[in-house]
Amino acid sequence: MDCLVENLRVLTKIGSTGVQKASSELLLGSCFQELGDFETAIDHLAVSLDLLTASSRDNNLESAQALFRLGICYCETDNYDASIEKFEKCLEIRRAHLGKLHADCANTYESIGIVQQKRDRHEDAIHSFERALAIKKACMEDCDEDFCVLLHFIGSSKYALGRYTDAVHYFNDSVARKARHYGRQDEEYAMSVIDQAAAYAKSGDESRSVEVIGP
Repeated sequence: MDCLVENLRVLTKIGSTGVQKASSELLLGSCFQELGDFETAIDHLAVSLDLLTASSRDNNLESAQALFRLGICYCETDNYDASIEKFEKCLEIRRAHLGKLHADCANTYESIGIVQQKRDRHEDAIHSFERALAIKKACMEDCDEDFCVLLHFIGSSKYALGRYTDAVHYFNDSVARKARHYGRQDEEYAMSVIDQAAAYAKSGDESRSVEVIGP
């Protein structure tokens, strides 16, 4: 962080307003985002995007990264409309540069789905999560870490819509994958087990619900 701040200070002092300064602003904004200071992150990421636009580089992968980070920050500050807007623009650029079947596109769909889920737009969220899952299955080896999260997200939205039997199916797959990847003593695994049991109970299978939770 100190190095990035000093780098930006020097670039500003020498009057740099181009791509180099945009990259520095992007890195600094990303650091603030990782630290949870989302408002400060938004300030730096927005400057980065403005500089890239002024340099006619607002449709490259660096601008897509700035948009993606902004989408996360806006989501974390409950500005969901702005978040969706940034993610959708990011997705448009990534699809154009990377192709439709790229992991970065899948991650963008996943992020869009998270925002849609927060807004109780569960049908839309399921569609976004399923797109992300399909892309990852096409471009990656079978990966429990990546797939189990998406499966849990889909199960959660199915549950919210009252489709408990469908939710059970996704939670079952997520639980199995989390058991392999995280182990049965992990919080991630426990979270899916609790949701799995709730879905069984809602679907009318009380005995299976009790069995899942265990003694």
